[in-house]
Amino acid sequence: GQAIIDLAGGLAPFLEQVRARADTDLAVACHLVDWAYFAAPHDPDVQKLVIELYGRRVRDPNTPTQEALAYFDHMALVRALMLEQAR
Repeated sequence: GQAIIDLAGGLAPFLEQVRARADTDLAVACHLVDWAYFAAPHDPDVQKLVIELYGRRVRDPNTPTQEALAYFDHMALVRALMLEQAR
């Protein structure tokens, strides 16, 4: 994950690109945010973007059920990590 982030010029520019992509191709944006999460799972900006994009993806009627369930599971893990970090 870190190699992908480095190729994009760092975490902040990568997240900007992911946000921009979400408006035109949400499925790809979700795959990209996975890479950000692999590289920086404890980063609050990454966590928030994971929750935001996955939430949008599960609300998309074109998202297959199995995929939506995987996103729900991952969102729960990210929320648990966020709560743990807040302690």
